Amino acid sequence: MEKINEINPVSIIQIPSNIVTNTAVRLRISSDEVGNANGPLDDVYRGQVEDYAIIVATCPEPSNIVFGQLTKTSIELNWDAGGTEDSWNLRYGPQGFGVFSGLGTTIDNIFVNNFFVTGLDELTSYDFYVQSICTGNTSNWIGPFNETTLNIKDNLSSNVFIYPNPNDKIFNIQCSANMKTIEILDVLGNSVQTINTQSSSLKINIEEKPSGIYFLKIYFKNDNSVIKRIICN
Repeated sequence: MEKINEINPVSIIQIPSNIVTNTAVRLRISSDEVGNANGPLDDVYRGQVEDYAIIVATCPEPSNIVFGQLTKTSIELNWDAGGTEDSWNLRYGPQGFGVFSGLGTTIDNIFVNNFFVTGLDELTSYDFYVQSICTGNTSNWIGPFNETTLNIKDNLSSNVFIYPNPNDKIFNIQCSANMKTIEILDVLGNSVQTINTQSSSLKINIEEKPSGIYFLKIYFKNDNSVIKRIICN
């Protein structure tokens, strides 16, 4: 890879297919001087060389990380399995903390792809990272995914109940505050239906939709919103 005489160059690097996986390998980036290339193993007398350790993991990363119910002290996360993993690790901390900074909180060995993080501060923004655990290794951390806890007033809108869930494409929504709009999303984030309402409870029928997992993004009159996951058989 060469990006000669460019300011802030960006390139996509093709990882060799025979690279050693799950082991730290060195990635070296060296600068040129006046267009004279410095090779990756050359002795550099003038310029700059930066070495990085990268790990190519064979364990699949989780996907479709979505936030669910929010309160003033808790945030719900949902995600999909990447493939053959057995469980997951979750790491979170103040916005911008960095997954390897040592400042966050790690929850190990979560055996379901849904988790409520509790004990958070009111009206505070947090970053979240998720990692798959496979037999013998782990995936890379993915993130950050950012969400903010509610304040006491907004917390009323987060009391959302979906039942039955799983369901046969007919389900009820019950809230403690009046809803404004309900947007139904598929697992790819595409909007498949939008419902306007002024009620705190509603019965929804989506029998014409394919079976599978959907997400309900529920907007309230105070412009807060929550996302809930449903399984339609």
